[in-house]
Amino acid sequence: MDCKRLESLPKLPYLLGFVDASGCKRLKTVSGFTTALTEGSDQRYPFVLHIFNNSVSLDENARRNILDDAHLRNIAIAYYPRFSYEVRCQGIEIPKWVGNQMEGSSIDITLPLHWSEDPNFLGLAFCLLVDFRNAPNATCEAESIFKTENGESHTYHFSNNQSYSTRCDDDSPDHLVVVWYDSLQKVRSTPYTGATQASFHFHSFQKVWTKMKLHREKLEDRVKRCGVGFVYAQGQD
Repeated sequence: MDCKRLESLPKLPYLLGFVDASGCKRLKTVSGFTTALTEGSDQRYPFVLHIFNNSVSLDENARRNILDDAHLRNIAIAYYPRFSYEVRCQGIEIPKWVGNQMEGSSIDITLPLHWSEDPNFLGLAFCLLVDFRNAPNATCEAESIFKTENGESHTYHFSNNQSYSTRCDDDSPDHLVVVWYDSLQKVRSTPYTGATQASFHFHSFQKVWTKMKLHREKLEDRVKRCGVGFVYAQGQD
């Protein structure tokens, strides 16, 4: 973090659970991670966080490697159901592997047929393009409504339980791409497993201390583009 001389990162071990290269403004190349999905199963971290915000010199290949690694970790979830991740990377677009995308902070999707009964369907990957300038200690979450064919609906909230403070320089030229995964366990344990449609509204907030108490302060109009991807086991589309 904040290393002024770091210019490149070699291919890193896949089991490396925490990487914070935020503020490394000369960092240009990132070779990615090894892809041995089943190595070290007894040593695997249950949560992975890779942070590259304020790494303003990242080239296009580096950004692609970072976000492609997030896609590969979708596959890892098939082997480790309790595994979760979050990736934050300086950028200007949501990767193409996130199939459902929309400008702004809201999106409606059609859920895969019989998704709750399909053993290959693992959950959802959320991806946002967010403006975190002038917003220290900021993070994101989603409010969703799952709807069934008979008109019933229920609201759920999705956020990353292992949220980590984000900071971006006020003059940063790019937004931040934020990716995280949810297994939909909170939906699978309710009667709404027959839902066919889902609506998502994403928002960001920052944590602020007032009178010795920590409060959440909502940030308006920070999510510029949002996406929801379907996560399947290896070999599935």
